[in-house]
Amino acid sequence: MKRTNARIVATAAIAVVAVVLAAPAIAGALPGIRASAEGTRAATATVTATERRQNNATQRAEARAKARAAKAKAAERKAENLRKRIENRLRARKARFDAVSSNILKRIDRVEVLADKVDAAGGDTAAIRAKLAEARAELESALATEARSADQLNAVKGASDKRAAFAAARATGRSAVAGLKASRSALRDAARLLRAEVHRLLEAASGADDASSSQ
Repeated sequence: MKRTNARIVATAAIAVVAVVLAAPAIAGALPGIRASAEGTRAATATVTATERRQNNATQRAEARAKARAAKAKAAERKAENLRKRIENRLRARKARFDAVSSNILKRIDRVEVLADKVDAAGGDTAAIRAKLAEARAELESALATEARSADQLNAVKGASDKRAAFAAARATGRSAVAGLKASRSALRDAARLLRAEVHRLLEAASGADDASSSQ
């Protein structure tokens, strides 16, 4: 019985010693376990931060791409609006200019026909014809200037300095209008000279009739 108790005590003692001896090993292993867990968390945090930076970079790149696309689209709309405004302006200006120049040309032709009749009646039409030639020359110059203005206005679309190009086109257009006014002024002078010569012929004819009747 005593021997059995001794064996039990010895076994218990061995077990206690084993636990005591194992405790330092377990305690020594705990820092490694903790370090491993902390390393895992740090690695996870690093991966998460990297992914976040990559996502932010991607989002910024997408935002820049969208901004560039929006800017390009706005530029296209602006260019298209400019093209339409220029075309509308050219169309309206051509219609007005053609109408005025055509009217002036018809009046020049009409006064020339009347000048031929006055010339046939013995009138002096030299000054009249000089003014008609001036009116015709001014009209031709105005037409050429207007064509140059239209070319300049068309070129505004591709100009690097659109403001300056548009100003130049407008200045040329004003010169063309001034040419029309000069042509019309010369035509009016011709018409006044024609009326004066017709009156002179009528007075001369009336005086001749009076002289003939008095005889």
